[in-house]
Amino acid sequence: MDQVGRNLVQTARDCSLRALQQINDVLDMTRLNGQQQQEVLFDPPAIVAAILNELTPLAAGQNTQLALRVEQGDTPLPSFVGTPPAFVRAIYNLVGNAVKFTANGRVTVALSFREPSVESSRSTWQW
Repeated sequence: MDQVGRNLVQTARDCSLRALQQINDVLDMTRLNGQQQQEVLFDPPAIVAAILNELTPLAAGQNTQLALRVEQGDTPLPSFVGTPPAFVRAIYNLVGNAVKFTANGRVTVALSFREPSVESSRSTWQW
């Protein structure tokens, strides 16, 4: 196949993958709306570290290094309450896409935690 043909096949593949992702997103939203997600304690840095570990083979194939940086100031991290599946899905998609589009480079996930301000109506930590 000549270069023009290869480009057309690549474009068709890219469009089909994008359409598949949109379908998966709609299915996820439907599933999430149909279920009440339980808020539980979770550890964001541990979850991100596990995702980076899982994506390491993909990154190695791209000659890309993965790193995690946690910025928390002087205060130890408290417990976090939320919906871990939603957090996992968001981080996995972001890091997975970063790895796919980074060749011979580095992908760093930086988690920055800060205490809520006094004026804030939230009583939980923000991430």
